[in-house]
Amino acid sequence: MSEPNDSKDRMLPTRLVRKRYGIVDRTINRWVDKGILPEPMRINGLRYWRESQLAQREREGMSALKTDAA
Repeated sequence: MSEPNDSKDRMLPTRLVRKRYGIVDRTINRWVDKGILPEPMRINGLRYWRESQLAQREREGMSALKTDAA
């Protein structure tokens, strides 16, 4: 079981996902539609991604898809 303060389990808002990948909202929407990014959780109408899920996608080779999808 992971610790509550585990940074890999942190929830990232759209703003930080944009910053992490250097992309805009429209690209985030396309990446979610294409399965490059996992579906976000919605909390009070805002989108959040688990940092651990993003890291997993990166390990699976998302970076190779990144330039093709942008």
